[in-house]
Formats: sequence, structure tokens, C-alpha cells
Amino acid sequence: MFLLLMVALNIQLKTPVEEVTLKVQLPQTLSERVTGLSRAENLPLNEGMLFTFEKEALHCFTMKNTSIPLALLFFDNKFQLVDMQVKAPFDTKPIYPNTPCQYVLEVNPSLTKKICLRPHETSFLFFKKKLDD
Repeated sequence: MFLLLMVALNIQLKTPVEEVTLKVQLPQTLSERVTGLSRAENLPLNEGMLFTFEKEALHCFTMKNTSIPLALLFFDNKFQLVDMQVKAPFDTKPIYPNTPCQYVLEVNPSLTKKICLRPHETSFLFFKKKLDD
């Protein structure tokens, strides 16, 4: 599924009742960050894209050129889920979290229902080793 030559790694989402491992792309360049998942034709449940920022802020996203629905999971500097928004393809409205965040994970919206992710519960993001492929 991965379309660009980005760094890929495994991360783990942990809820109070379960954990799930995802293979995510980590954009390294400005071009990769701007493109994001806009070229994706589908997004499997176990894949996503993780955006990292130097500090917490109200980081803005858009679905303007994205042809698939996405769930945006906003995490603070302690990797705790602070906000979650599901967005439709090609939505031109800016997307901001309700509270400052440092990490944004884009995933298939069905994943949020499958593992019952909810903001402000003890849902954390743990990094696992970098993938070789």
C-alpha cells in the first residue's frame, strides 16, 4: 500500500482493553508531509501515517486531495490520545484538534470502531522497532 519512499515502522495502539500493532509511514520531507495519504486508493486496517511535530500545537490538516475517508488521531507529547476526528474524502475545511497535540496518526476510520478508541481514555502510542522493508 505504501506509495512513497518514506520511513516505515511499527507502532502499537493501546486501549484499556486491547492493543493493536500498525505499520505506519513516517513522512520525512516537506513534500511527503504535504502529500500525506492523498495518493492512497485504500488504507488497510493495520496501516496508517504518523506525523510528528517538534512541539504541541493546534496542527492543521486537510482532506482536500484525499480520496479515502480517514480518522485523524491526535496525541499529546506523552502519547496520550487527546482528540479524534473522522473526515470524508475531499473535504476542504481545515482540520484542527480540539487541544494541542504533537503527533497525528491517520488511520482507516473502521479501526476506531474495531478497537473502541476514545479520547481522554488511557490510549497510548508506543513505538516498536523500525521495519527493515
